[in-house]
Amino acid sequence: MNTMTHTADISKTKLSENPLFEKLAKLVPIALVFLALRIDVAWQFYKAGLTKIAGVDWYFILPVFEINSSTHYLFESEYHVPFLPPETAAMLAAYGELILPVFLFVGLAGRFSALLLFGLNVVAVISYFSGLWFTGLIDHLIWELFLLSLFVHGPGKISLDHLI
Repeated sequence: MNTMTHTADISKTKLSENPLFEKLAKLVPIALVFLALRIDVAWQFYKAGLTKIAGVDWYFILPVFEINSSTHYLFESEYHVPFLPPETAAMLAAYGELILPVFLFVGLAGRFSALLLFGLNVVAVISYFSGLWFTGLIDHLIWELFLLSLFVHGPGKISLDHLI
């Protein structure tokens, strides 16, 4: 058998017909993959949001975040968010990075949360592109891919969206 022919035959098969892929799919259900994506992305954004606040006050059940002075400084001098004043951009980023990951984590309004975090991430990259190192840019691109897959496919069966 010609090696080139054998290689061409393998490349024509669908991924779902690959026996290795089938074994892997049986070991790791897709619902766990989507749960892992949601947990990873939610944690990354939540950690970033925690660095932006100095404290939290509660107004009934709604959190009111106090933005710290270093965040104000960064949004005034380093981050150049288009079309928004620095104070508004800092507040939107903090709220977005602290509230949307919670929704994404539990899978409530999963597609909507993924879409908003996708947009937040795009604005973050555009606003601070010159300050990103290559590895930071790669991290943002990976998060974008995770968020895009969650938006397209939904949060999965292990989510509140699936229960509703």
